[in-house]
Amino acid sequence: MENIKPIKPQLHQSHLSMLYHCGIKFERIVLKGDKEPPPTHLIVGEATHRAIAKNLTNKIERGTLLSKEVMQDMAHDEFIKTWESNPVVLNDEEVSQGFGKTKDNAQDMTIALTTEHHYMIAPRIFPKAVERKWVLEAVDYPFDIAGTIDVDEELDFDFKAGVFLPKKITRIRDTKTRKTNLGQKEVDSSEQYTLYAMAKFYIDGVMPDKVIQDNLVKPTKTRPAYAISYESTRTKEDFAVMHRRFEQACRIIEKGAFTPASTSDWWCSKDFCGFAANGTCHYFNSKRTTYYPKTETRKEQDHGKITGSNAVERLTGLISHN
Repeated sequence: MENIKPIKPQLHQSHLSMLYHCGIKFERIVLKGDKEPPPTHLIVGEATHRAIAKNLTNKIERGTLLSKEVMQDMAHDEFIKTWESNPVVLNDEEVSQGFGKTKDNAQDMTIALTTEHHYMIAPRIFPKAVERKWVLEAVDYPFDIAGTIDVDEELDFDFKAGVFLPKKITRIRDTKTRKTNLGQKEVDSSEQYTLYAMAKFYIDGVMPDKVIQDNLVKPTKTRPAYAISYESTRTKEDFAVMHRRFEQACRIIEKGAFTPASTSDWWCSKDFCGFAANGTCHYFNSKRTTYYPKTETRKEQDHGKITGSNAVERLTGLISHN
């Protein structure tokens, strides 16, 4: 009888990032199969990402980008499709402004971000592959490592100088939608690009010359959306550190030692966690309001009054004054 190799479960880059950020969310989504209801910003990010991928795929297949009008229609369609296929949860500010207004604002933002990428980033990309899925077999570990490279680039011609390059330039890049620009440090320290570079090296035998993050920063009332790119590199020393981090992640998962994010972490909030927003996370107080409308004056109320659940009210303790 033919020996069929069993398929091992896979840890994706997003899974590892989730584990480091919040073990409880990792356990719920990856191990228990819970579906996180997406906050609005995730809807915008996913729809923008899909529209961009179609634009770059057209560049690979036909040598040109789509027109502005086609891209904007595509961004609209991808947004509606993503919005209507998910149980969207709103944060306190969005609840205050209303469901319809929130949807309209998110749709406009998706179109603005896609248009910005179309003009400022896409013309500078020379994609060899878009949405390239990969798997690295991790021998003697309970999981394999997997992921998807957004854009795999190869450039063999210097368009400014009008000459062929003596050696192909290989680049891996990813697009992020951001409320605020986090700068160079985010790309230099990102484990995502280390994993992407590892995949490129071990599968293709090529060390990427650059890893690039294209940031699309969301518009505000005082400025339009804008795009900015950051370049970084990865080395085999980075791969060694990544291997040790993966090894530790496997230990944590096997032991089931999952810890929640700190409530002071920005991602542990109604804005960035669907479980926090819909009240199903037992490690986050979803009843706490974090947004105050501009028309409301913030006042200190019940100063000195003890409030809380019965369980909390029964707690006693001492504070040392030594």
